Amino acid sequence: MTHRNALLAIHLGALMFGLSGVFGKLAASTPLIITLGRAGFAVVALLLAAQMLPNKGTQPTARQRFGLLLGGLLLGGHWLTFFLAVKVAGVGIATLGFASFPAFAILLEGVLFRERTRPAEFGLVALVCFGLLLVTPQFDLGSQSTLGLLYGIVSGLTFALLSLLNRAVTRGVDPVQAALWQNGTILLCLLPFTWTSVPDIPAMDWLWLACSACFVRASHTACSWRA
Repeated sequence: MTHRNALLAIHLGALMFGLSGVFGKLAASTPLIITLGRAGFAVVALLLAAQMLPNKGTQPTARQRFGLLLGGLLLGGHWLTFFLAVKVAGVGIATLGFASFPAFAILLEGVLFRERTRPAEFGLVALVCFGLLLVTPQFDLGSQSTLGLLYGIVSGLTFALLSLLNRAVTRGVDPVQAALWQNGTILLCLLPFTWTSVPDIPAMDWLWLACSACFVRASHTACSWRA
């Protein structure tokens, strides 16, 4: 992928992520229910895709299955903290906080994969940190803007960890199967705590959850092109 196309992919991913945040803001449900609904729609879509599309990889090994389960926990944490940020501080602050994920990815690549970090990349990390400091007028945990920004940053961190974990454990695995394992993990982990609330989800929320699931899947794909 050329540098120009990579930049376009990042911008497209940011746009779609912002749109998924808008749908999450429109939904009256809690972030936990939004995360459950998104995982549910994803599992249904992936099961259909698995039936219609040819298998493009091998079945995961025991080690890879453990990694995919861990990836599901990271993906669920990423979604949950992102929508907590949306509900607390709005779509703009949540998306800005999440946008810190490339900086985390750069730092974690050096730690986990022993890759050499170039001075320009350290400069990028510094610029991201400076930009985050400018987002809120003061660092006060009693402020909704600060709290929402922190949730967004945690969302960016978990997404960076997920990206690096997928890089390490999903090589050769059919992408539909990998996504099904991760989204299924979210669904199974959340259902025991949320199943009694499912009948109370407003009818309109089902539309917002479906739209949000579509946009977030596209945004994750676009952001992953950077690798």
